[in-house]
Amino acid sequence: KVELCSKNVLFMEEIEGVPLALGVKESYERFLKAIGRKEEDANAMMRRSADASLKNEKRKDVEETTRATRKANAMIRARLLFIDEPIRLAYNLSPLRLFFGKKEKQPSATLVNLGDVLSTMLDVHAHEIFECGTFNGDPHPGNILLMPDGRLGLIDYGQTVHIDEYARRAYAKLVLALLHEDKEEVAKLVWSPPPDGFGGKTRKGDIDTAYKLATFWNDRDTPDITEGLNLQEFIDEMERRDPMIDTPRQMVMISRVSVLLRGMGNAFDIRLRVAEAWRKHAVSLLKKTDPEYYLLKKEEEVHVEEKK
Repeated sequence: KVELCSKNVLFMEEIEGVPLALGVKESYERFLKAIGRKEEDANAMMRRSADASLKNEKRKDVEETTRATRKANAMIRARLLFIDEPIRLAYNLSPLRLFFGKKEKQPSATLVNLGDVLSTMLDVHAHEIFECGTFNGDPHPGNILLMPDGRLGLIDYGQTVHIDEYARRAYAKLVLALLHEDKEEVAKLVWSPPPDGFGGKTRKGDIDTAYKLATFWNDRDTPDITEGLNLQEFIDEMERRDPMIDTPRQMVMISRVSVLLRGMGNAFDIRLRVAEAWRKHAVSLLKKTDPEYYLLKKEEEVHVEEKK
């Protein structure tokens, strides 16, 4: 509640719901129970997703996950409507009810649509970053609740971050530069002092290293970027190639959001490309703040090509 907040105290209203991971597990348990399997298999399902992610096996993208879950939930609802409910009603109208009692309506066993959840999380944080310039810098799964009415509850804004208009514009340019794989523009944005960039500085000024680090922190961790190295090995190798002198400070916390959201996807075996998800938000901001930016023209060309 805003009226109870002060410069030193942040007051947050309690939100009814359960943490995302618990909510997903509970939806698995309801689903498995409905199809006659053991509820403890829900843990095994979640472990398989985590194991696949750790082994870097091919992950589903967010659109694929959304479509598959919607299809599964439609089948679950159809079964409930056309099979389970008619059987329950027939039973309750029969003499069996007198001997064994009434059968109550069972709650829906639909699955949490993780594709929808992650897409919503990406859009919410894009709105906070590009439109508001104020965002939660710590969006880990424990800070995301599944509410009883199906909405997402966002809690713990203790790491609220403010960025100025110049940083928002520079980050929007960085998103487009990453999408168009414009390595020189990526490096320029990372190294240029504000208001044109983020003011980072490295010893050698190596463009390829700057591009790979910016892509890793702000978009994806695919093998073409990480060179097959794990997180720590990749960071160590990039530091060896071109040591960091000054960190691009205003970019760091936005990058943290990107990494945490991607980590959430990885935990459920879903691949996210943050720059692609934030593309429309970046374009919208640049059209208002720097309509002559050269990558906007390329975006229009891509849009025309996709319509053909």
